[in-house]
Amino acid sequence: MFIRDFQTPADVGLKSPILNEIIYSLPKLRPAMKEYINAVNIDQAKEGSKELMWQNPDRFPGLVEAAEVCYT
Repeated sequence: MFIRDFQTPADVGLKSPILNEIIYSLPKLRPAMKEYINAVNIDQAKEGSKELMWQNPDRFPGLVEAAEVCYT
């Protein structure tokens, strides 16, 4: 999917200022989203294994603990 880098929200060109802001922000979010997506083991997530789906559980200890509480 191709997302253009706009110089300002108004450059998006929609009538809605809110949609312009959202679309304008998408390219800036890509690096952070990629980092979080890479932190997840997609196969484990598909199987619903919330406590095992993290590639590096030490990085997100609160999420792992919360998933373990859900299963007890």
